[in-house]
Parts: sequence; C-alpha cells; structure tokens
Amino acid sequence: MEVPPHTPLSKGDYHPAVLELQERLRSLDLLVIEPTGEFCEETEKAVRKFQEQEGVKGDAAGVYGMDTHVALVSKAPAIPEKSPRTEG
Repeated sequence: MEVPPHTPLSKGDYHPAVLELQERLRSLDLLVIEPTGEFCEETEKAVRKFQEQEGVKGDAAGVYGMDTHVALVSKAPAIPEKSPRTEG
C-alpha cells in the first residue's frame, strides 16, 4: 500500500502526488483531462464528485486528504500502465 500524502492537496498545488491522483481519477472516468500534476479546477471537481459518490466526509469538499486517499486507493488500487506504442 502506498504512503498517503502527509498534507492535503488542493487547487493550485503542483506535485507528483497530484499526477497519481489524476491518473486514479481518470481510471474511474471522473477526470477527462490528461494528468499534468497540477491540481486544477477540473481535478478539484473530480475529487468533489468522488467524495460525494463514496460518502467521504473526513476531508473538505474538493480537497485530497487522508480519508479521500484511502477511499480512492480502495476503488482504484493500481494506476493503469500506459502501453508502449510499437512502430509498425
């Protein structure tokens, strides 16, 4: 199991943990943008939607804290690996 973030992540943050968050949200079809590592408005909306769907109450709405992390990892335990393109 991964180590949860030490501090909550929210809109305006730029961090590798945000990239992982975005990839997990995309795997659940909650985020349509390409992961960038920047906690943008679209990421905040996706986190908020996930929190509502899963009944996460321990974190502020739209903030990726410990409770949201635990719930997200249980729903999307592995980040989908990108398959390398083969040149034909």
